Amino acid sequence: MIPPDARTVLDAACGPGWLANRLARDRRVVGLDTDFDALHGLMCATVRGTLARLPFPDRTFDAAICCEALEHLDDALLAPALRELARVAKHYIVLTVPNNEDRTFSRYRCRRCGVHFHSHGHVRSFTADALRDLFQAASAGRVVCRGVKEIVPVAVFRQSRRLYRLRPEPMGFWIAGKGVRCPHCGFAGYGRRWTPLFRAWSLAMKLANGLLHPVPRRRNCWLLGIYELI
Repeated sequence: MIPPDARTVLDAACGPGWLANRLARDRRVVGLDTDFDALHGLMCATVRGTLARLPFPDRTFDAAICCEALEHLDDALLAPALRELARVAKHYIVLTVPNNEDRTFSRYRCRRCGVHFHSHGHVRSFTADALRDLFQAASAGRVVCRGVKEIVPVAVFRQSRRLYRLRPEPMGFWIAGKGVRCPHCGFAGYGRRWTPLFRAWSLAMKLANGLLHPVPRRRNCWLLGIYELI
């Protein structure tokens, strides 16, 4: 979906770099992330930095892409990040985010401090309409939306809210090995000796939900927005 005339690309918040490495086969790519360790796997130029303060001059790249990152930004960071993407991009911006995510179904409770949080750190949801108006809402002037598409069709089962609340994770019992950490106090769950119990508990709730809702439906789980700078 990245326009073919975009020969220089910034992959902002690139993570371990699977997309940056693929694009680097035939484009000049720079991967940026806050996680220094993640950048070690990239086969292109790398820079450590944040979305809210990109360390590049204006209009450095033909295209700036930002995949699976905006949903992690709170109100104080989202608008600055969008303005920075618009500043360093010369022609295009490409974004992907979860499609109208109901964050209730990934909500955990910390057993130690009681704080509720999203298991993947998501703090906001996006609809297609919100993505179309994203840069205007952030006062990033010269950005025009050229299209928003639903992508990645997946077979999903309807989830009972009541059964989800009875799973161990929302009640404060995390399955060891998930890599979940409380963003408030840093608590990382229980020891592995509890893992079989919690897995059985979680599986039982999933099976019960499957009996209630046995037929999956196809759903596009992500949104992709393409923008042009004028």
